[in-house]
Amino acid sequence: MPSDRAVYGSKNGKLDKAEAAANRSLDATAVLVYWDLRGWETAPKLFREYLNNHGSDYEYRFTKDQMWQITRTANVRNAVTRCLESVKDQARTDPQTGVTREITSDWYGNVHTDDDGDLSAALGHFDVAVGSDTTVYKSDDGSGLRAEIRYKIYVYDFYNFDFLRTEGPVPSIPNNINNEMRELEEVGWARSFKSRGESDIQQWSGVL
Repeated sequence: MPSDRAVYGSKNGKLDKAEAAANRSLDATAVLVYWDLRGWETAPKLFREYLNNHGSDYEYRFTKDQMWQITRTANVRNAVTRCLESVKDQARTDPQTGVTREITSDWYGNVHTDDDGDLSAALGHFDVAVGSDTTVYKSDDGSGLRAEIRYKIYVYDFYNFDFLRTEGPVPSIPNNINNEMRELEEVGWARSFKSRGESDIQQWSGVL
């Protein structure tokens, strides 16, 4: 979890709560209206989950449509390619031909989407990994090894508002509003949460 995460309920003064009330009624509403007008779905959905102030063990699961939205972006595709290379490297190192093994990428990508404003606002940076059932075979002509890899893409994020000290927009929320949304958690009116999801099974086959 981020080291700079807000401490839930750490501010309980009357002025703190009065300021937070104004921030929620004005700026939080303005952000949601702006995102809704742009036709975004994931960013307002996750922001509303934050404002819903769930318990400390709450975890959001990405829908199938959201996973499709995430995995089609260029930076995620690049991260998945690197993860698959990690799986292949492990299979080459210890091939165990004819045996199907669970191999998880030992490299994972901490990525940020550049080509989807909705996701950029919703997730910021998030983690991508690949888990697989991998089977290695000797090539028919005996020239080398082939592999069949059935895999899923796993996505993880911790939704929170880090304290921002610099000027300028950060994923579609200006820094002052970002910090105001952080204050909602500090007074106990919103709460950060884990979010995760997995793709449908996909497949790669070829020469190792």
